[in-house]
Amino acid sequence: MYKRIAGIDGDRALEEVRAELQDRYGPLPTSVEHLLQAARLRIECEKIGVAQVDRKRDQLHIRFTETAAVDPGRLMKLVSKNAKRGAQFTPQGLLRFPLKATKPNEVLAEVRALLEELALQTAAV
Repeated sequence: MYKRIAGIDGDRALEEVRAELQDRYGPLPTSVEHLLQAARLRIECEKIGVAQVDRKRDQLHIRFTETAAVDPGRLMKLVSKNAKRGAQFTPQGLLRFPLKATKPNEVLAEVRALLEELALQTAAV
């Protein structure tokens, strides 16, 4: 199942795997829900051109692909709006973004919200 989850390429496939897991095993444990949420985040990352998202203590480190379709000007506004909280770009092109959450569900929700914000930046291009 891990291999199938890692190969999910869209929301429909994700929901099919979720339904199959529930059919086979009943209600899903929290850890499996987190795994499925992480798979959904990976799909969103691929859509907007995020190559990697890492959590480093109280920050998210986001690396974009060379072909990411995020408008640099609007992205810089997002960073400057959150600069007091610690948002910044490194010289290596890594976005460091502050993370408030510590619990898995909250961390996943914050990552999702940031990806949605980045997707809005993409839509404006």
